[in-house]
Amino acid sequence: MEEFAYTPWFSSDSDDETVRQFIDAVHITALSFSHFFRFYQDIHIAVQAFQHAKAIGAFYIATDIESRQLIAQIEQAEAEIAKWKNQIKKETQFNRKVEYNMKIQQLTKQIEQWKQQLR
Repeated sequence: MEEFAYTPWFSSDSDDETVRQFIDAVHITALSFSHFFRFYQDIHIAVQAFQHAKAIGAFYIATDIESRQLIAQIEQAEAEIAKWKNQIKKETQFNRKVEYNMKIQQLTKQIEQWKQQLR
C-alpha cells in the first residue's frame, strides 16, 4: 500500500514561488501520457516535491533514490530539532539546555550539508 500524498490549500493565483512551480509541474502539458500509471506518477512526484519544499527550502523533484533518502533524512533531523527545542523549554538546568542547543546546532549544520548535496 502506498503512502498518501496531499497538498495544503493554496490559491492558484498565489505569488509564492513554490506554488507556482507546483502548478507548472502538474500542468497537463508537463505530464507524461505514455500510460496512465506514468501520468499518475508524475502528479504524485510533483505533490511529494510540494510537500518537501518546506523542509528543503525549494521545490525540488527528487528523481533518484539518493535524493529521496536525503530528503527523508532532512525531515527526520528537523523533527529531532523540534523535539530538542521542546526539551529545552521543559529543562530547568542550564547545562542541559546548553547541551541540547549544541545538538540542535549540529543537526542544523548537517541539514545544511544535505541541502547542499541536493542542489
